[in-house]
Amino acid sequence: MKIWRLTVILETVVFLIGVIFLWFRKIDGSGITNSNGNRATSIGIWIFLFLIMYVGDLIWMNFIRKQH
Repeated sequence: MKIWRLTVILETVVFLIGVIFLWFRKIDGSGITNSNGNRATSIGIWIFLFLIMYVGDLIWMNFIRKQH
């Protein structure tokens, strides 16, 4: 269970750092100046990807709890 908690904490830290990076960068990867719409879209995609990971974490947590 300790490894699971550490993993979730690290994922949360990476998620927050990613959101901060996506919000404050001036130019995106293709060289286009970011507008609020572009920022929101980038962060929305970032959230979607992390939701998939968190669902995997919940499945992992349920598997760990059933073993104990």
